[in-house]
Amino acid sequence: ELVVNTLGEMDPIDDRLMEKTQAGGQGCLLGYNTNHGLRIDLKLRTEDLQGFRPYPDLVSTLIHELSHNWVGEHNLLFWTNYAQMRAEYLYHHVHSKILVKGKTTARIAGLSGSITKQNICSVIMQELVGEMQQHGLHPNMIQQPIQQRCQELDLKYAATAEQEQRLG
Repeated sequence: ELVVNTLGEMDPIDDRLMEKTQAGGQGCLLGYNTNHGLRIDLKLRTEDLQGFRPYPDLVSTLIHELSHNWVGEHNLLFWTNYAQMRAEYLYHHVHSKILVKGKTTARIAGLSGSITKQNICSVIMQELVGEMQQHGLHPNMIQQPIQQRCQELDLKYAATAEQEQRLG
């Protein structure tokens, strides 16, 4: 259901965006969504242009910007949608058995060790504390739909694992 016409790289030293962000007190701008997915730009490179931002940060920013395809404002509906999409992303990688050059997709995505099948919901809730606080909100306000989505994903992946065992 998500459509992005253009995915672009944000200029890491674009003074106009930095001034706008700093004036709004939002900190460092890492991406933006124009017209509900007509164009999404992400800041891929570090400020010194010597490398790329960490993959987990890029993914979180992309999920954030994709959430703006449905909801423009940083309200409870936005954060609920973001958290549910984040849960889908984490569940997919933590449960994936796909190997790329001998590494799991969770390891490639920087998730190995820190995130397990059992703690995904609490990890998301913890991540949301700082992000939502900037907008005067707290994740406890949307805890129930996040837990519900995690329970749905638990059931989905448990059924998939059971089916794989029967076939294997």
